[in-house]
Amino acid sequence: MNKETKKRVVMLLGAGASYDFGIALTSDLTLEIKNRLNKLPDEENKKIVGIRYGELYNNIQDVLREYYESAEQAHFERIYHVITELSNYFHAKIYPVRHNNVKPVLFPFLNFDKIDSLVFRKEEQFLSEDEQDTKEAHILFEIARKIECCISQYMIEKCEFINDKKSSQFRQNLDNFSSFISNISKKYIPRIYTTNYDNIILQAYNQANIQFNTGFSEKIESANSRYLKFSPYSIIDNWNKPGLFHLHGSIHLGFWKEEFGSLACYDEPREILAWYDDPKDALKTLDRITGYHVKQDGSIFFNRTLITGLSKLERLQYQPYLSYYTNLYRELLEADLIIVAGVGMMDLHLNSYLQTVTKFKKETPILFVTYRNPNTRSQFNDEDSELLHMLHIDFFGNNFKSVKTNGWLKQSNNRALWDGGFAKFLREGYQQYINSPENFWDVSNP
Repeated sequence: MNKETKKRVVMLLGAGASYDFGIALTSDLTLEIKNRLNKLPDEENKKIVGIRYGELYNNIQDVLREYYESAEQAHFERIYHVITELSNYFHAKIYPVRHNNVKPVLFPFLNFDKIDSLVFRKEEQFLSEDEQDTKEAHILFEIARKIECCISQYMIEKCEFINDKKSSQFRQNLDNFSSFISNISKKYIPRIYTTNYDNIILQAYNQANIQFNTGFSEKIESANSRYLKFSPYSIIDNWNKPGLFHLHGSIHLGFWKEEFGSLACYDEPREILAWYDDPKDALKTLDRITGYHVKQDGSIFFNRTLITGLSKLERLQYQPYLSYYTNLYRELLEADLIIVAGVGMMDLHLNSYLQTVTKFKKETPILFVTYRNPNTRSQFNDEDSELLHMLHIDFFGNNFKSVKTNGWLKQSNNRALWDGGFAKFLREGYQQYINSPENFWDVSNP
């Protein structure tokens, strides 16, 4: 670290960090998407033969619920994953190609009759096989986009509601978040990475009047829109300044059209991600036909503004996500303090980064912020399992000194867990560390 710069704090925020601002967690968001799809007007379903988007969503959820023997496990990320994977295979079926690298390897093993029963009602089986395949490819592609639109619309509404007079608690939490960023910036350069789509962190930065970098820096203005283009060099040039990086997309991301050179394969406009100041402007661009990428198994995935589903890592291979993800690795290794808040430890690609830090930079303090119901606090859960097996952090085993001090569960090896939730951490928890980090760990050793 350059001695002339401040120390660096890297924050990794997940869905649990947004819960205290009114953003639904996975199970509630699954229901929210279902309700929005079911309420789509008829004209939104006019190209579909019989079945509606909401009905298809329900059908897939029912199959997953039966398969996992759990309603909770049949959540929207699994539903979306099924939809996008099936969409890839149907595109391969209706657009056969000679090149083996774009032939899905699992294609000859799929039972398409099973899929037909999900998409079509019995009375609609009069269609020819080619007609069914074409319809199914279209329906699956479109419902994936509808789900993304539903998520964006929901997030935009919730982020706007924070500033409504009726949301006094959410407003107070935002004030506390802004104060947190302002105070921590006096000692550290805040570098915030999030898997969330909302703009709560952006609002907190703006309220604290702190300039921050996202990698989107080149302003483009036209008669119809105004947006920012991404440059990986923008992140490098602003490495020692506050930053905000949405690892899995943002409601501020939309598409713009870039014209390439005169080569035949690039004659058509290709959709590239851009940052819109107004997320509603970004939302208007989500219905565009976008470019796609070929995966190693021969299937494809389309450029999208939100990264969801179960195959996130392969979707992080284009900009801006590629820069965000690769830079996070360096950030964690350079960090003087790491705060992990509201992260359920289910994204293995992020766990592997944290694992590297715990192995090669054991001296770096890591504060884990989560919420535990007081009645079930002592129960070992999936998050504890990942902390133990992936990161070798044992808050509940023999190596843990069972001491609760002012809301903190602590270990002596520069690891601590706050189990009172993110909002309470912003109000109380972080002050104990920031005010005297040199004494913080000693309180766990009476």
